[in-house]
Amino acid sequence: MKKRQHEPLICPRALSCDVAIIGAGIAGLWTAHRLKQQGLSVVLIEPYAIGAGQTVRSQGIIHGGLKYALTGMLSSASEAVADMPAVWRACLNGNGVIDLSKATVLSDAQYLWSTGSLRANVLNFFASKCLKSRVKKIKSQDFPVALQHWDFKGTVYQLNEPVLDIPSVLAALSEPLQPAILKVNELNGYQMHYRRAHSKTPEVESITLRSDNQTLQVRAKQYVFTAGQGNEMLSRDVGLTAMQRRPLQMVTCTFPPSNQPMSLYGHCIDEGATPGITVTTHPMQHNQQSITWYLGGQVAESGVGLSREAQIAKARQAVNRLLPWVDLAGTQWDTTRVDRAEPRQANGQKPDSVHVESSGNVSLAWPTKLALSPILADKIVANICAKIAAPCEQLLGFDQALSALNWPTARVACPPWEKRT
Repeated sequence: MKKRQHEPLICPRALSCDVAIIGAGIAGLWTAHRLKQQGLSVVLIEPYAIGAGQTVRSQGIIHGGLKYALTGMLSSASEAVADMPAVWRACLNGNGVIDLSKATVLSDAQYLWSTGSLRANVLNFFASKCLKSRVKKIKSQDFPVALQHWDFKGTVYQLNEPVLDIPSVLAALSEPLQPAILKVNELNGYQMHYRRAHSKTPEVESITLRSDNQTLQVRAKQYVFTAGQGNEMLSRDVGLTAMQRRPLQMVTCTFPPSNQPMSLYGHCIDEGATPGITVTTHPMQHNQQSITWYLGGQVAESGVGLSREAQIAKARQAVNRLLPWVDLAGTQWDTTRVDRAEPRQANGQKPDSVHVESSGNVSLAWPTKLALSPILADKIVANICAKIAAPCEQLLGFDQALSALNWPTARVACPPWEKRT
């Protein structure tokens, strides 16, 4: 009898583990490392590339909360991330909870500058004891080279917050986890199977994975969703917090080799206490003679409803106005849209900190900010370790079983300013 085309060519196989994580972005990768450190067997399930959602579209700024303190007081958002630069720096130095020594630091600090003078209460606040160790006003000779121009008359603060090359961070995190990062088809790559425990909210019984003509049945004691927008479907299925989106339209400005500006990392305060534009600088991997300015901030938030062409025109106008001495001749412009996926807030505003919520054997998690991934992972690990009495496999034997599967693994996502050739 002829086999129907939709049937798998290879019979389903089975794999048991302690934890299955759906979503191999920064949150899923960090959580997987921390769970393995507790002796638990872990797989990550990824339908796209590693970090392909929000992670690789971030600017790589490890915020310490100072951007959120521009109103002249410490908010709950600024306090939540205050310790994060130190946590990340320890990892980057190879002596933190995770070894990120292979990752690339683009800048040890970022800068906050104004086109004129910052408001007096903000100046006084930055000079206060509570921020003295985290921010300092610098003299003109210490300005970033891109701001050392006679037309610049503003004020510059140096923030003790590093800026990272996110693809290199993803590579450093994912390399030790292979082959536990299982690549599945982008469409219908995994299917959840539920069971009801005592007529309560359904729990996940197993996940069927599909990759090309292969299928795999994964059974875990606990399931963690760190899938960004992919969390929305699960939140409905198991009755957890609904999701909200806060979209951005980021802009890339790539300079030709003949016209290379100086690197710039930080926020320009134009009107009020909101960064009008946030700039990070990224070397091009496929053309190392060129660099890209990746533009976010208010220009990305307010440009969501614009067409690509209109958003580029708006961003170009902002650069011309805020940094008029920068030569934009020969630059190539593009935009990329980012849906920041977060737990729904009553007022639709950004959450102040991470969100982890559990129902049965399922955890739904959002870091809300790149810098907060370590806090998110610690919350997930504490929750899961309280539920799993003993690991189901010895890690060495589990790693051997994963290798024997010969299942496709995901690659690191390409950042939006790169064009593959």
